[in-house]
Amino acid sequence: PALDVLWDTLRPGVRRTGGALTDEWGEIGFQGKDPCTDFRGMGRLALLQLTHMCSVKNEEARGLLTFMSEPYIPFAATGINVT
Repeated sequence: PALDVLWDTLRPGVRRTGGALTDEWGEIGFQGKDPCTDFRGMGRLALLQLTHMCSVKNEEARGLLTFMSEPYIPFAATGINVT
């Protein structure tokens, strides 16, 4: 699934322990336990674009994720809105 690819791209080697619905999604910038709720307006297109950007520009994406962690700016939600 594309969400798992996105997680693995941004958090390589880190396994989610909470299952599909977990607060751990917040670590990559989703706003709640269910990342699907952040895709309301753009749907699958936003997920595909965000996953593509994080795969193609992985070093930059991971750097942005770190940069946006303090103060907390939700990386994934921001990426969806830029789409």
